[in-house]
Amino acid sequence: MQKFLISYYGGSSFETAEQGQAHMANWRAWMVNLADAVVDAGMAVGPAKTISSDRAVTDGDAGGLCGVTFVQAETMEQAIEMAKTCPHLDIDGSITVSQAMNMEM
Repeated sequence: MQKFLISYYGGSSFETAEQGQAHMANWRAWMVNLADAVVDAGMAVGPAKTISSDRAVTDGDAGGLCGVTFVQAETMEQAIEMAKTCPHLDIDGSITVSQAMNMEM
């Protein structure tokens, strides 16, 4: 099995607490459905700072990252199929699936 990083971007805000709770219930159900494919459920991320190549620091994330999850799959296509069922897409968010590279450090 290979490891893949699912990165979440954007998404609309919830107008009510109930909408947020419903989304989280869908999120938890999605995680349960992925079962053993989940290597690390990851986390949401909040305010960020970006450091450019000239070492200048600016507010915000360069790409709007809002969370990550690690999964395992046989192929990129299989990981993509997992990501396509994610409820983050239902709130107008987008997802990037990246293959993790094993590198000796």
